[in-house]
Amino acid sequence: MPVEIALVTSIRRRILKCYSDISELDSLRRRKASAALERAKRLVVLGRKNEALGILLEVVSQAHRNGLGWMFSDASGKAPLHVRAWEMMMACFEDGEKESEAAKAVADLAVNESKHLNDGIAALKSGQYAKAGVELYAAERAGVDYAAAVRKVAGKAARKPVTALIYLGYAHALAKDFAGAAKKFDDALKLDPENAEAWGGKGSLLEVLGKPAEAERCYGRVRAILEGERRKARDGGDAI
Repeated sequence: MPVEIALVTSIRRRILKCYSDISELDSLRRRKASAALERAKRLVVLGRKNEALGILLEVVSQAHRNGLGWMFSDASGKAPLHVRAWEMMMACFEDGEKESEAAKAVADLAVNESKHLNDGIAALKSGQYAKAGVELYAAERAGVDYAAAVRKVAGKAARKPVTALIYLGYAHALAKDFAGAAKKFDDALKLDPENAEAWGGKGSLLEVLGKPAEAERCYGRVRAILEGERRKARDGGDAI
């Protein structure tokens, strides 16, 4: 097998390994967020909309940190979690037309970002690296717009587009631009130093580049973050 083909094959295998490693973390966070949305829904029905709003604002502010389990539609076909949170917020604002319209506008931004992200990752998996780059950079720009809109409407900071940066890292790696890939993973970690996906991506790159000791340190961070989430789950802790 030619060296370049072997390298791309190896990177693709690492991507799948990284996704597998963080799937448990993703599942834990998805369950927490789904439970939070159900609590907010019950509060809206009871007329306790201010309480519901507080929960929903926390959900949307954490969307980018929590990554994969939040940014994509789930198996039931429902919209991404943070999109559903904004749609629910529209009900909380129903007595204020201006606020409701603002919430809808932010929901539309979230949908736009998620679409570019999904399309980019699909292109990445099918080997269409140029298309993947276009879609993922569009997702990054949309994520910046989304974060700015969250701050404006909710008065609460939202995470920058970490998920798009991580997959841009993979896109650069698969195009054999390893310096560009390292920069994207590092940029993601600057925005969120405790992001397991970003640490996994960086570890995948280092492993492919023949730096197993450095890669293992990154994977160690993934395991530590996951163990922290497990501990919170055992203790009944909830980030939302």
